[in-house]
Amino acid sequence: MKQETLIDELPPEESQEEKNPFRCKFHRWANRPDDFTEETIKKTGEIVIRCKSCLREKRQMKEIRSSDWQREKEELTDYYIRRTFVTGTKNALEMSEYPQELVDAKRAAIQLKRATKLASEPLKKCAKHGNLYRDDVIKSGKSRWTGEVQWKCRQCMKEMHKKHYELHKVKVKLKHADYRDKNRNKLAITKRLSRDRNRLKYMRSTTIADSAFRHTMEMQKAKKMTRDKIEVDNLTDKYVTRKIIYKSGLKPEDVPQELIEAKRAILLLKRGIRKKRDEEIFNLLEEERNGKD
Repeated sequence: MKQETLIDELPPEESQEEKNPFRCKFHRWANRPDDFTEETIKKTGEIVIRCKSCLREKRQMKEIRSSDWQREKEELTDYYIRRTFVTGTKNALEMSEYPQELVDAKRAAIQLKRATKLASEPLKKCAKHGNLYRDDVIKSGKSRWTGEVQWKCRQCMKEMHKKHYELHKVKVKLKHADYRDKNRNKLAITKRLSRDRNRLKYMRSTTIADSAFRHTMEMQKAKKMTRDKIEVDNLTDKYVTRKIIYKSGLKPEDVPQELIEAKRAILLLKRGIRKKRDEEIFNLLEEERNGKD
């Protein structure tokens, strides 16, 4: 009995966690105060103590998720488009409930918006001539590190070439003469094309024109009108693209195929509505004419 009483009076044995509160349940070797650090939760502002290894792994996983999401955003994947529908909406549908046609139309709209923004932004800023756009710059190769196209100011390059020519006039002339000797056939073709363009420009600017030349121009104009009529009637990709980029500053290659298909469907719908309206007006006129008779 005496032994049992002594056992009951002994204090309960402290667990290892109570002896050492600095102990990570994922990293058992982290059992010192130097292995932990304080972190503030952004949403609540609460300060918590976490293992440095857990915190480092958490930040690495966050960077991986961020890079994956950035890739989804750049490539405009279906997952990113469907997330844009769901995010920030109340009583929204599930991601899988949105039809693929709506996803394709949304992707085309985002691509067009990005292309429009890119076309409105200056390609380069010159210290002397300010913001430079497509007509104000020339290509100067690609960057060795990023692979992006680099641009130079056209006016600055023109002034630099003029200055270089004035300083090294004899050397430049000899170089040009050597080039002409080595490329006689190429220069002859270039001169002939230039002469034909100048002749065409002269004939258009004068009132007296050669009859044969005028006949050729009229035939080409009639051929172009026939070709344009075929494109309008059939709603070809070229015609629909011209309708989309009209007065927008975009290039034909900036328009995605999905947007072309959507625009073609809208034009077909408008033609159907116009045709039905014309038929109704024609029927009303016929009824009035028959009533008068």
